[in-house]
Formats: sequence, C-alpha cells, structure tokens
Amino acid sequence: MFKNEWREGIVRSLTLFGHTDVANTYESEVFSRNIRLYSELLTHSDYSFSAFWHGGRFKEFTDSLFGVSLGARASDRFNNFSVNYEWGEQADEGLHRISANLNLRAYDFTAGLTSQVQWHFERRYQQILTLTYDFSPALSLGSRLIWQAEGINTYFALRRSGYAGTDFFIILGDPNAQEFKQRLVAKVIRAF
Repeated sequence: MFKNEWREGIVRSLTLFGHTDVANTYESEVFSRNIRLYSELLTHSDYSFSAFWHGGRFKEFTDSLFGVSLGARASDRFNNFSVNYEWGEQADEGLHRISANLNLRAYDFTAGLTSQVQWHFERRYQQILTLTYDFSPALSLGSRLIWQAEGINTYFALRRSGYAGTDFFIILGDPNAQEFKQRLVAKVIRAF
C-alpha cells in the first residue's frame, strides 16, 4: 500500500493498494486465486475518484472486473454522495453494475439510500433504505429496508458500544433473508 498527502494544490491524497490471495481445497485443487488493485484520488474540495481492477479465478471460473467511482463530500461519513460503475467478466459471464449512494444527517438522524442495477446472467436491482437514530455516541437504533426482485426485507438493530472495543447488538429480523423473518438475535463483537 502507498499513500501520500499534500497540504497545497488540488490533490489532497493519493492511495494505491494491491492485494493477492491464494486458496486451495483440502484435496490441493485450486479454490481461488485473486489479485486486487485499487487507487483513490481525493481533492482538497472533498471530491474523490477511485478506480479498481479485481481479477483471478474461483474454482473453474475466471473473473476480471474493472470499476470507477466518483464521490462528493468524500471525507464526510454522514453527508455524502457517490456513483459507481463496474464492468467486466465474473464467473465467465459479462457483468455491468451501476450504483449510487446518498447519505444525509440531520440532528441525530442519519438516512442512507443505495440503488443498484446489475446485468449478470439477468438484470437485477436492489434498493436499500437505512435510517438510524443516535441516542448518544454509544447507543443507536437502526433500521434497514431492502427491496429487490425476490422480495422486500426489513430488520431493526439496537447497538450499544461498550468499553475496550466491544459492541452489543439486538437484532429483530434477519439481515440476510429475502423477506422479513420473525427472529430476535443478540450479538457481541469484540475487537482484539
């Protein structure tokens, strides 16, 4: 990884990143071979431009994906906008993906909307609406509505940040389901 920052001029920072991984099955057959290259340019006006390439092999399939992204208010995690385009080949089939993301914060509410259309084997779409209320820096209640061709799902999560990098969650619903599931889950995440 390479990152450099400048105090003057148009460019505030430049990041270049490369990563590779190799995995085999227990029978010593190829499971995956991946290479990821990523670059990001951030301006002093808080605009961003990023580009990436991800290629490799997953079992018998070959991948080669390119992507570009433009962002505004890129360093503001609460109020920002980005648009992304990806194209290439995944699982030996052509892929095109367009997505946009908008996040807004007012008072203690944060709302986010993500919309994505993908052409890979067939045309698919997904819209995600997120709403979070922060009672305090350590306590928040969030909800997410996911709308896609298979159905509409929603879930609610209460998060309490603890001490020494520990977060506690109580989740009503299933974030990975195609539609709402009546489930109640408690989850603890601890950083080491």
